Amino acid sequence: MLNKKNILTLFILLTINLNIFASLGLDVGLNYNSSEVDSDGNTVDSEYPFSLVALPSFSANKFSIELNTPIYFKVNEGAVEFDYSNYLLPEEQDEFLDSAYVYSKFFLSFINYAQWASFNEDFAIRIGKITNSTIGDGALLYHFEDENVGEFETRAGLQFKFDANMVNLPFGFELIATDMFDPDLFGARVFFEPIFFLGNDFLNKLTLGYTVTYNTEYADSSSEYWLNIAYDLQLPLFKTVDNSMILYYDLISEAEIDDSTDNLVRELSQRVGVYGWYFTDLTYDAHIQNIIDDDASEYTFGNSNWDLVSKTLLPQFKKDFVISANTGYYSNNGMSEFTLGSEIEFDNLKLDNYDLTLEFISTKAIGPISDISASVTKSYYIDSSTDELTEDFITGLTSTKNLEVDLSANIIFYQVNAITLSISIEGDESGNIDPTYSFGYKLSLL
Repeated sequence: MLNKKNILTLFILLTINLNIFASLGLDVGLNYNSSEVDSDGNTVDSEYPFSLVALPSFSANKFSIELNTPIYFKVNEGAVEFDYSNYLLPEEQDEFLDSAYVYSKFFLSFINYAQWASFNEDFAIRIGKITNSTIGDGALLYHFEDENVGEFETRAGLQFKFDANMVNLPFGFELIATDMFDPDLFGARVFFEPIFFLGNDFLNKLTLGYTVTYNTEYADSSSEYWLNIAYDLQLPLFKTVDNSMILYYDLISEAEIDDSTDNLVRELSQRVGVYGWYFTDLTYDAHIQNIIDDDASEYTFGNSNWDLVSKTLLPQFKKDFVISANTGYYSNNGMSEFTLGSEIEFDNLKLDNYDLTLEFISTKAIGPISDISASVTKSYYIDSSTDELTEDFITGLTSTKNLEVDLSANIIFYQVNAITLSISIEGDESGNIDPTYSFGYKLSLL
């Protein structure tokens, strides 16, 4: 018979074994959302604004998964009413493919994410929320995060990478979709090594890539989606799962809104730089970028620490002039991030727009730490009707420009508890204010 000492020893050995080969976690959250998006895409008041969410997680070797099991409820005249409709199986469809579609969508709604391997490796896949994701050298998507899904919400996104070098073939592809069923952003890249047959172990790693992204959120009447295209040429100086340094050149065609006409126009640019990662998690990028335009030039120098932009260089003062500076630290798995940014714009040497943004984010470090973030923006501009300097305020807008302010904060207590607060305030040209807000409390039990 085992005595207490043997039982304790066995428990300790099992715990050590679990920590080495696998990890279990359980977060419990209490959340409140004042609004929700209906099936037609409209923002409406939440019928059941409260939710109690359990987020169990498991990881072992290269595999990790986190589930999302919410229970929605509301308080009506002192009584608590629950809504379990999200756990009811959908009705079976007449066609097999239709049934597979609705059942897949149902079961994936309970998965925050499921991931195999790091995207620094030759093969990796992730299903669920898309966070801090990059395609290629980041010409079109760099540390992208789907902001249309909250911390206590799920979305059936997909990220996939396959580099056939793992089987000694000179090609590969990557893709990102924010939602497998209804994506508002999709990106894909195909690449190959055109001189792989050379005997030189350095030059035969030269890679030619083609990336395309589209974003239906920015669609206008003239197109079904916002389409961006990039060609890239990459040459790794060294590349492993843990460390890399890769030279690159990009030729980019991006869509943007013309401020004077509000129409979608295309902009051609090129950039050259170096990117890579250290110790698996820490990523970096440094580049010089030039907007190819007959009337104006734009040069940027940027990395994860600093960025400088000027739309037109001297002596072309008659054009817009923009200076922006940003500092930031990123990691490819969302370990930590810090950003500090500012922007100054001149139009014919008059103060046209000044934006100051201070933002601090620390996303999920080792342990159950969540994030802390805050954003403040102040804008000055020239009112075209009076040619006078005016200022936007939340309580009384005086311009024809919209004002959006987003504040969010997660407060960490002993790396165990976290309180989240998110406030979004939008104002229109008539001075109308439409605030939405949410809060949450999350407790890490394991």
